[in-house]
Amino acid sequence: MSELLPGKHILDFSNVRDPLDDFLDAVLGPGPGYLSVEFGRGPKRKLWDARSYSWPDEREQARTAIDKMQRQRWDVYLCTALRAEPKRSRHNAADIWTLSFELDEPAANQELLDKLDAVIVLSGTEDHTHVHVLLAEPVDSATADRLTEALAKAVADWRPGSGVALKFEANALLRVPDTWNWKSYWAPDLPARRRDDDAGPRRVRVVKAQGKRWSLDELEALVASLATAAPVPRRRQGTRTQSAQAMTEDQLRGLPGVQRALVLWGGTQQGKRNEAHNAVARECYKANAPQEAAVALILDQPWCKGDETWVTADVERIYRGAESEGIPQIPSDEFWDSRPMLAHIRDFALERALPRWALLGHTLLRFSATIPPCFVLPDVIGAYGSLNLYVALVGPPGGGKTTSGAASRRVIHIPYEEPTQAPLGTGQGMTRRYMSPSREEPIYHTDSVIFGVDEVAKLRATLSRPDSILLGELNTAWAGSTLGAANADVMNTAILPSHTYRLGLHVGVQPGLADALLDYEVSGFPQRFVWFEAELPADTQRPRERTTGVWKWTPPDVSLHDLGPDFSKERDNFRVLTLPEFVEDVVWADYISRGQGLGDRIDSHRMLSRLKIAAVLMWMDSRSEGINAEDWHLSGQIMALSDATRDRAQQYRLAELAKKADESATRAGRRAALTEGAKEAVLVKKAKARILQLLADGVERTRSHVVSRGMTASLRPVAEAALDELVHSGTVRVRTTKHPTSDKKIARCRLAE
Repeated sequence: MSELLPGKHILDFSNVRDPLDDFLDAVLGPGPGYLSVEFGRGPKRKLWDARSYSWPDEREQARTAIDKMQRQRWDVYLCTALRAEPKRSRHNAADIWTLSFELDEPAANQELLDKLDAVIVLSGTEDHTHVHVLLAEPVDSATADRLTEALAKAVADWRPGSGVALKFEANALLRVPDTWNWKSYWAPDLPARRRDDDAGPRRVRVVKAQGKRWSLDELEALVASLATAAPVPRRRQGTRTQSAQAMTEDQLRGLPGVQRALVLWGGTQQGKRNEAHNAVARECYKANAPQEAAVALILDQPWCKGDETWVTADVERIYRGAESEGIPQIPSDEFWDSRPMLAHIRDFALERALPRWALLGHTLLRFSATIPPCFVLPDVIGAYGSLNLYVALVGPPGGGKTTSGAASRRVIHIPYEEPTQAPLGTGQGMTRRYMSPSREEPIYHTDSVIFGVDEVAKLRATLSRPDSILLGELNTAWAGSTLGAANADVMNTAILPSHTYRLGLHVGVQPGLADALLDYEVSGFPQRFVWFEAELPADTQRPRERTTGVWKWTPPDVSLHDLGPDFSKERDNFRVLTLPEFVEDVVWADYISRGQGLGDRIDSHRMLSRLKIAAVLMWMDSRSEGINAEDWHLSGQIMALSDATRDRAQQYRLAELAKKADESATRAGRRAALTEGAKEAVLVKKAKARILQLLADGVERTRSHVVSRGMTASLRPVAEAALDELVHSGTVRVRTTKHPTSDKKIARCRLAE
């Protein structure tokens, strides 16, 4: 057998054939068929080479390949069931003479394992064992799967949610005995219990080379005797319970957050399945999706290896954890039923066929404008926070963006003068809505204005003017900082001190024009908006009657003698709202994580926006002393909806940009539309063609000659990548030889046979 020489990663292959030959004879049977042998190399097996050999005719070729590849530090795997055709797939097995399965923990039922009298192989990874039950007669793939599953679960004492991983499919790959397991060598960052101290390879050892050959009747009787309980249903691809089928899984897939999680974990390997479950299930929780829908979605992913019972239990655990962490969800009917005023807004919108979220957005904006400027958020970090609020209403033309604004003045009655409403103009003109300059003292007209832009295209045109200062003024106003500018002429000087004015802004956004806001992400402008959808549900019908009238709102008792403009000039008379202690902890945690560069830039002002929404909900609830836990919870749901609405708008924008890019490429031609990545792909393709040309004569050349001297100057930067792709595809073979006069190793390349 091959041995690892002490203190070095040098292998002795003086006696490597006999044990493997005995193993192959025992498990493969007489044939005929195709032996699937596959090789992986490097961290996470980034290099992979799958080969097939006719059995038993190409036995020596398979043995030679195994010997050669393991010398080059490739992990070697084979399928113990011969295939009926060269390509290995789920259901193309030929006659199967062995039931093979892998345990990732020591056998729980050692008595049964002993009774099976199977061939036992240790894979080289701690506690991982391969069990090969030999058969006296061949069986088909379906029978092998059924019997192997029953035996594997019985030996491992597998139960739903036990966390024990099993591999028992008839097309499964297992390590080849008497080769080397290089996992710890290529991945030295594995936990200490999973690797040697020197991160060296481990030998795949046969600890029991012979075993009993079972007849089919004997195995059927043994499996029947093990069935002391109802069999655990094994999920097959595309199957699920009826309750899961009834869920709107397609709608769940369409949510941007869920899409990102699925893309991120689409290539999940063996050790990452729990992280994948957690990421996808948490996104489903944020989307307020029922657990059945999350289970169905996870079961349909190729990386999911658990059955439905286990996945259901795992999703329940993740949902409970997310709830205990206070992760906000997209609102459901429970949101509207949480407070009578919110239920009234929903019913009012339903009876008038209005988009309820757009109506809520306008209503929140109205109420924020009624809060005196002296009310501020506490200086948890740095300075006081303003309650000035911006909302973006996203919907198609005619979706009710503007109508909802007019209806918001009828849904709830405010017992004092409505805030001033004005169309948004230039940055210079914003302060003139609050005051007029004077040679004596400025004349204040109001301390609260709601600016409106019904069509976002108008805002885009204003912002794009070369001399426009509107973007900077709006960013400043959202924070409640000093607004305006000084001028040599006192009659042209208009300055509003910080926290002496209340300013609101609503913008109607068509999905195709969302870039008018999103293009200014670097400045922080779209981050300042709370995004509401302004679109009627697909099942909207003409209301039959109207029973919901106007809500009579009772303002909070703020004990202020004057809520008008004069009070706003009392700059030191701030009314600081209180926050629950746990909210302050959340604010600090978010601030620290952003200081460490974590989180998306588009969410940079999310926490302050949530605090503003919570304060407005407090005010709507006729309270003025501080934000409570329910305000915070409801504001989290609104922000979850805002995130989803903004993400959909951004997704639509990216799709439109891609469409425009395709159209531009068609008009301007392929050369003008090539990106840097495409140009590099063209160079790699040319370099690969040059390498094949160099090696076409069958002469072996050194790697340095192929990637350097054999290349033109333009192809040299991509020559290494081109050669690696050819090696990975099996087109080119690379072998390492020793330099004749030194210890230097030389890599030599040639075309594969």
